[in-house]
Formats: sequence, structure tokens, C-alpha cells
Amino acid sequence: MKLLLVDDNEQARRGLRKAIELKTTFEVVEAASGPDAIAIVEAQDVEVVLMDVRMPGMDGIEATREIKLRKPSVYVLAISSWAEPAAVSGMLRAGASGYVLKGSLPHEFLSPLDATATGHPVQPMEPLTLT
Repeated sequence: MKLLLVDDNEQARRGLRKAIELKTTFEVVEAASGPDAIAIVEAQDVEVVLMDVRMPGMDGIEATREIKLRKPSVYVLAISSWAEPAAVSGMLRAGASGYVLKGSLPHEFLSPLDATATGHPVQPMEPLTLT
């Protein structure tokens, strides 16, 4: 199964990719912007998109809306450092199956990714605070 990882921050993409590849069988491809993500989804057989919400230019909400209009069968899981209600509702209205925070522990992050890949909706998550 092919997963498109979309984040404008190269370091974030690298860390997320490593976590995904260590614990799943997804084939991971990357994009650094909304327009690049749309082009990759149209050109390749992408089944799941892990979409950053905040990016310069076209944000994740707009990119998700475009992807779902062009390829409704593609599942999108939003990922962000921010848990703002407007961002969560915007991504879900655009067609995302769920919303997770970048601060989530790997097992908290990968479970929603697997659920999204199988077509199950995911509830927004909060990261755990370790004390």
C-alpha cells in the first residue's frame, strides 16, 4: 500500500517516514507542498495521504479538499502540531478521516494510520504527557 507523506518541513518528514517504515509495510513517497501532493496523487497509485495542516501557500485543508474531489477513494489522515478546533473541523469537512498530533507517541500515531488505511474514521487525538 502506498502512502504519501506531505509536510513542508523536511526534518518532520524524515522523522515521520522513519517511524512509518519501521512499524508498517507502507511504501512511502513524499511531498513538500499541497500542489505537489495533488500532482503525486494524480500520477501515482497512492491510497493513503498523511497531510500536514499548516503549510505555506496551499494549506492541508485546501489540498485535502482537492485530493478528495479528484480521487475520492484516497484516504487522508491529518497531522499537525496544533489542536485548534477550526483546523480539526476544517480537515474533517475537507474529507480527512482523522486528525492526530505530531507529538503523539509512535503507537498512538500508527494505529490511526492503520485505521485510515482500512477506511475506518479516526477521532482526533491528544498526545500523552509523560511525567
